[in-house]
Amino acid sequence: MGYSVLDYVTIGFLLFGAGLVAHGTIFKNGLGINFRLAECPRCSELPRFFRHPRTLSQAIFGGWTCRGCGCEFDRWGREIATGEKWSSRISQLFRRPK
Repeated sequence: MGYSVLDYVTIGFLLFGAGLVAHGTIFKNGLGINFRLAECPRCSELPRFFRHPRTLSQAIFGGWTCRGCGCEFDRWGREIATGEKWSSRISQLFRRPK
């Protein structure tokens, strides 16, 4: 029994998606998975284990607001400028961090 074209397309999409997640994890961009708990870049306080996003951006891209100092930071522990626009967050998905 052979494979159909749909099987190859499905496997191709799955491999492409896995490659994007692997790239995001290695280069710490918006598509990666962080296996460690990030800490606040200002006061080094650890966030709660169960996340309660305060903004839509935090809900989609991950991140926390520090209980101690109010700093908003992403899943990698990098500070996010308050009021940062969606377009700049989405354009950072494929950028390497500085």
